[in-house]
Amino acid sequence: MKKNIVLFTAIFSAVFLTGCANTYKLTDRENDAIAEYIAGLLLSYDANYEQTLVQPEEEVEKPEETTKIEEETEKAEEETEKAEEESKDKVAGNAAGSTESNQQANADFTEVIGVPGISMKYVKYSLRENYTSDYYVLEPNKGEQLLVVEFDIINSYKTEKTLSLGSANIQYQLDVNSGTFIKPLLTFLDTDLRYLETTVPAKDKKTGILVFSVPKELKTEGMNLIISKESQTAIVKIK
Repeated sequence: MKKNIVLFTAIFSAVFLTGCANTYKLTDRENDAIAEYIAGLLLSYDANYEQTLVQPEEEVEKPEETTKIEEETEKAEEETEKAEEESKDKVAGNAAGSTESNQQANADFTEVIGVPGISMKYVKYSLRENYTSDYYVLEPNKGEQLLVVEFDIINSYKTEKTLSLGSANIQYQLDVNSGTFIKPLLTFLDTDLRYLETTVPAKDKKTGILVFSVPKELKTEGMNLIISKESQTAIVKIK
């Protein structure tokens, strides 16, 4: 070890101290580097010293583009989950006996029909075990009963009026519990208002009905029939 130190000292002196005319001016950084090198070299010959080179860990930053893609993916997943929940709520809301948001009336049934000379007048409702027509018997769903809502279709003109509702896209919902809605049954009755095709004589009237399948324990107080078409909504109290 001493032999190597002497050798290094000789080399150092030869390089940096040879000739008084040639003077090397070192910067602080160069002096620090030389001192560190000499210390490391001396310690390397110490049997109890183990030189270890520790490289500082560099913080790996995610590219900005990758981070942006991850954020957009998370946002898309959240929107998809939200859309799925809304879809489930909508499907549930369209089912018979479902709960929907409150609706406000901005028209009456006659205005929703929109046929000049024709007016619609609520007559009554009735609860039945079945409904018999000239062609067949209409039955309720299992364990339920039928609720039949009747209207007069009145022609105030002096000429006959044709009423065609099959393609009118009018929606009917029976509000039986301040937010619980039931849609009418699909029937082939010639008086079914949803698909009514009829001619009303001058100054005369005809009957139109809607048929619902409702629970037998249904409380009929406070029932409303909600009739809507596009932006128009009419509410008829069933009593």
